Amino acid sequence: MHVNIAHLSMKISELFEDSNDQKKDLLLKALRILETSVHLEYVATANCLMMIAEYYQKQNFDERASNYYIRALEKRKKIYPKDHFIILKTQSLIGTNGNQT
Repeated sequence: MHVNIAHLSMKISELFEDSNDQKKDLLLKALRILETSVHLEYVATANCLMMIAEYYQKQNFDERASNYYIRALEKRKKIYPKDHFIILKTQSLIGTNGNQT
């Protein structure tokens, strides 16, 4: 049940503007739930970490964004092989503070 609340919080956060603190609060709530759930939620946890990183990156908090990108990468490494495109994309976001050209 708690995992469903986390997924719902992530979806609701997408309704808010990037500058709205409610977006961040919902994502952090989802992250707390997911991190206390069983390891089967690695994908959802990694996705939540990415959403938080993107939020901070859009607010120009590059160091915070980078920290969340790194945490997402750690989760994703538990799921995907090292040369998987998701791993490579996440690594590239860390190196560029989330800015893709």
